[in-house]
Amino acid sequence: MQSKKDKIKDYGEKLFNIWTNKLKEKKCKLYSYKKIGKIYRNKGKKFFVALYDAKIKNKNSGKVSRYITIVKPSVIIIPILYFNKEIFTMLVSQTRIYDGSEIVEFPAGSIDLDQKPVDAAVSEIQEELNINLKKKDLKKANSKPIMIEPSCTSSTSYFFYFKMKIEKSFFKKFHLKRTGHKMDGEVIKIKVKKINKIHQYNSASIHVGLNLIRKFI
Repeated sequence: MQSKKDKIKDYGEKLFNIWTNKLKEKKCKLYSYKKIGKIYRNKGKKFFVALYDAKIKNKNSGKVSRYITIVKPSVIIIPILYFNKEIFTMLVSQTRIYDGSEIVEFPAGSIDLDQKPVDAAVSEIQEELNINLKKKDLKKANSKPIMIEPSCTSSTSYFFYFKMKIEKSFFKKFHLKRTGHKMDGEVIKIKVKKINKIHQYNSASIHVGLNLIRKFI
């Protein structure tokens, strides 16, 4: 039986191999690479990110040196809530380390080793929104994962949505409720907002997500 340590190593290597295979598909040659470092979360139990310094060349350019962060794919979930002929949604806010500001976005999270995207979505909904859903309640917002940050990261996101009728008590129960995964140091606050009023938030997940679900509302 494979140990947890070996599985961690395999997941990091799996993501690395996905990246190098994509280069081959695009007829791009990997001349050299150096692993700068890697991070595990939850006291070393889960692979989180690895950073590589690489030199590549494709048919349309000379050799270029770039860095790439190898990260796990993620899920993004768009709640569609119906109340009194109006449509609401649930967002989560938390502090981001880039500039210390509070960012508001749709619930999201990474996909762990041997985990299907839909299972990761169900888990994130329970963790960040405190709502228990079954897999059948979730629908794909797009047939393929989307590259949110296409420059120097391997990140891709699977978008899901779910529909739910809510009562007035829902707002008191969930709006401004605090959640999050303590082992990952998450401090999350839920916001229940009218879905046609959330364009103000400067988040890629919101703008991409709203565009994807227009046809489902």
